[in-house]
Amino acid sequence: MMSDLDSIAVRKQEFSAITRQRHLDATVRVTRLIGILFVTIGCLGALLILSESRRSTVSALTILSSLVITPGVLYIIAGVFLKKRRYWAWMTTVIMTLLLLLVVLIFSTLVLIAIVRTHFPEESSMPAVGFACMAIALTSILISLRKCLPAVLESEQQAQHGFAVIPVANLAPPSDQQSP
Repeated sequence: MMSDLDSIAVRKQEFSAITRQRHLDATVRVTRLIGILFVTIGCLGALLILSESRRSTVSALTILSSLVITPGVLYIIAGVFLKKRRYWAWMTTVIMTLLLLLVVLIFSTLVLIAIVRTHFPEESSMPAVGFACMAIALTSILISLRKCLPAVLESEQQAQHGFAVIPVANLAPPSDQQSP
């Protein structure tokens, strides 16, 4: 009877480890995918901005690169290190995602205010759709990160930090006899 309970506990632990690994793999895929999408959309947007010759080109490129291209590159890098179960990569991704989500919510609010002031023109709904898609993508990253945290923490607890200290051996006291 006891062996049945032990085998059930072992199976449960194995299933739990498999589930944690699946959540981690899903998080890595989502993070890399969204990073690639951000970089691609940012580069296409930069090409569109550069094709138009206006004075606001520099400010538009700055906003685009700081809100889309740079986070995309950071998401790709974080995906690489999340695969290696690095806690700092998990924490960096959470902080970056929360900051981007805050920026998206602020810009969405500003766009909604502009839409209401101009009495709902059709062309002003396009930024709202873009911000909604970005908010959904960032929320999916947060949900995936929450699910993969146990796998990352488990790996961090098992990792050795720093150098292993080697104890100093007690030396024998010097002998009074001299050898020839």
